[in-house]
This record gives sequence, C-alpha cells and structure tokens, in this order.
Amino acid sequence: VFAAPKQDRLCLAIAKELEKAFGGWVPPPSN
Repeated sequence: VFAAPKQDRLCLAIAKELEKAFGGWVPPPSN
C-alpha cells in the first residue's frame, strides 16, 4: 500500500480496511 507524500493517514486507513477484508497477516507455512 502506498500514498502520496504527507498522506500517511490515508495509507494507514486503506491498510486497515484491507486487513479487515483479508484477515490480516498470516505466516507462511513451515516446511
């Protein structure tokens, strides 16, 4: 996720919505 300079609030808001939609970070499977 990226945003224009000085748009940290927007970038974090989008990241939060994506996390909600996709369930957040999931560790990779171990071999």
